Amino acid sequence: MKGTPQNRPINVAILAFETWAAIPIIGPMDILNNSCSLWRENGGSGSHDAAFDIQLVSLRKRHIRFGNAVTLHPHASISTAKKPDLVLVPSLGDDVLESLALQRGFIPWIKTCAAGGARLVAMCTGSFLAESGVLDGRSATTHWYYADLFRRNYPKVNLCPERMIVDEGSAISAGAATSFLDLILYLMELYYEREAAILTAKVLLIEMGRCTQLPYRIFSTRKMRDDKPILRAQQFIETNLLTRLQLKCWRNE
Repeated sequence: MKGTPQNRPINVAILAFETWAAIPIIGPMDILNNSCSLWRENGGSGSHDAAFDIQLVSLRKRHIRFGNAVTLHPHASISTAKKPDLVLVPSLGDDVLESLALQRGFIPWIKTCAAGGARLVAMCTGSFLAESGVLDGRSATTHWYYADLFRRNYPKVNLCPERMIVDEGSAISAGAATSFLDLILYLMELYYEREAAILTAKVLLIEMGRCTQLPYRIFSTRKMRDDKPILRAQQFIETNLLTRLQLKCWRNE
């Protein structure tokens, strides 16, 4: 992957809404800004010609409070935001469908941005804004824990929950939780060059090269609910994982 030369600031819109914490929103914003500063300070090629102009964009321009400690003040609403080149959709949190219902107001705006040539980037369960249809017929990833829920809701999307990042050109999706760290490195390489991503990783101590969510997935067997003997065997094995089990085979004569 080679960076694309830019001769103007890249307008980035990060959707701002109430979710499980502030980090899915301010984490990508802070690291993206920091990455650009590091690259400029170290005289990276093209570093003076391009930058990310980041706006937090909400449905309505009002402050968003997370617990008692953090309050965000979005730069713009969807009606006043600059035309974005890049739209970042943060995690919807654990109550995915409930949160999605509250954020459906973003969907027409997302469709308009996509039609206008913006690249859409969904992080973690933010991929559930596939409700907009922008991922239909394409591949995507999401938080591995919500893979089955995603498939039930969006059968037209080819879901790859084992992947950390899936790039479909005008649509990029990233996996669970802190995969936004991997995503920022990916974007730095995409819009600048690989050396920019390496510099960011070294200074901020971000591990490079993660490409799969599989090591983080919690093992879970699919239960054979309609086959009672098999179900009892599955349950017995799961509750006796530390016990040496013997398998006895027999046949009817």
